[in-house]
Amino acid sequence: MDFGIFMDFYSTRGLTQNEVFKEAFDLVDLAEETGLDSVWLGESHCNPDRSALSAPIVVAGSISARTKPSPPSSIRADCCPERRSSGASNSTCRK
Repeated sequence: MDFGIFMDFYSTRGLTQNEVFKEAFDLVDLAEETGLDSVWLGESHCNPDRSALSAPIVVAGSISARTKPSPPSSIRADCCPERRSSGASNSTCRK
């Protein structure tokens, strides 16, 4: 069984985007130090009051560069992971 965290890089009132990203990356570092297996990244377009994360693949690359290597099979990007269990492909995702 794997344990991980879901991160949406929430915009906190009063913080700059740089501060939001620093806080989130500090949490990623803590997750790795405490032995969590994965980080799930949310994606939010057009709503900067909710989230500073609009390009999770880019952030995933940054997280990958700052953490210990993992097996290639554990790296996956899903457009909408909630549909994975239903068998729908990423091309059918509509937000």
